[in-house]
Amino acid sequence: LAHFCADFAADDHSADPWTFLIKVIGTDGATRFSYRDWVENKPGVVHSHTWSAYEHHIRNEVADFVDCMQTGRPAPSTIDDAIVCQRIIEGAAQSIAERREVSL
Repeated sequence: LAHFCADFAADDHSADPWTFLIKVIGTDGATRFSYRDWVENKPGVVHSHTWSAYEHHIRNEVADFVDCMQTGRPAPSTIDDAIVCQRIIEGAAQSIAERREVSL
């Protein structure tokens, strides 16, 4: 089932904008992807928003995700990797706020 709609006549910043959306729903889980994932609400040339200048990394992530789903190859990073990254980000924020080194 697919629905395609394109309109450049007006901006749409509503909760359900006219945009490209993919949903994959399986027996073990689901995922979604939308071009709205990298929309920036700042003035563009024609509209009141623009897209990230680094959209290629998003395309590469999606291509790798699809490859993992099609081939069964494990993802290159794990939830544990994400937790470590989050701890680093929080440590950097704490270090800036407290103006000192922090241990992770």
